[in-house]
Amino acid sequence: MTLPQNSFPAGVPTAPKAMLQNRGKGNWKHNIKPYSKPKSDDTTTLPPRKPRHPRSLDWNTWSQLDDAAKETVMEYLNEQATPLWQTEGWSQDPLFQRTPLESENPQARKAVAIDCEMVGTYPDGEELVQVCLVDVLTRKLILDLAVIPTAPVMDWRTSYSGMTKALLHWRKSRGETVYGWEAARRAVFRYINADTVLVGHSLHVDLEALGILHDRVVDTYLLVRRETAAGRVARHRSSHKLKSLVEECRGVSIQADPFGHCCSEDTFGAREVLLWCCLRPTLLRDDVMDFL
Repeated sequence: MTLPQNSFPAGVPTAPKAMLQNRGKGNWKHNIKPYSKPKSDDTTTLPPRKPRHPRSLDWNTWSQLDDAAKETVMEYLNEQATPLWQTEGWSQDPLFQRTPLESENPQARKAVAIDCEMVGTYPDGEELVQVCLVDVLTRKLILDLAVIPTAPVMDWRTSYSGMTKALLHWRKSRGETVYGWEAARRAVFRYINADTVLVGHSLHVDLEALGILHDRVVDTYLLVRRETAAGRVARHRSSHKLKSLVEECRGVSIQADPFGHCCSEDTFGAREVLLWCCLRPTLLRDDVMDFL
């Protein structure tokens, strides 16, 4: 039996309209088409991923900032922060919400790195399945949340999302999930306000998945291109993919897990690219590997 496109129960939120309308544009995550039909039990052919808790990450991999470096980073972020340009129509979409004002969340962090992962959902869309936040100044992983999609999953996109049906059930049993992207957005809003600088790689994809309108962002994909063109960053490679940038600036290999990307690793990776552009803009890889 073929279900109509809008056959979900009343009151169940679906993905933001702009996400569905713009699917297939821009970031590589939108270029992955869902399967034509779900498979029998689990929609991935890979074995269930070994659960990876964020505490298992090696914190020494990532740069730690002293007080002077934190001030320098915040000055740089305030100079570079701009509204997203890929947001046409977002403000007219009732599913999108603006970040809380400073008065509504005075305890928010000053600068936060963010990364999201998505899965393909019925009938021809995608939804958020994981979101991670890292405090840029303190190097603290402040949120690692798995998200249960509101629509049936057609394609887990495990090689990119790092998520499987089994892993999502395991995280649910540990109390590490919320239901739906709107609940995930509420969780993100606990850590940010309108004055927070959000940092991420191809950040418009993440904010679209969360339905967030925010005017102070630093997209590391655009930042590296801008700093390279201005001669402030010397590079050996032409690729602007996050994996390549992190290897070049920090000598760290990310996205190397055969079972898919680690969302928290990608979040830390975007932070490292920012610090590279800010603190050591004229140094090559061998020097940058030793900084901080």
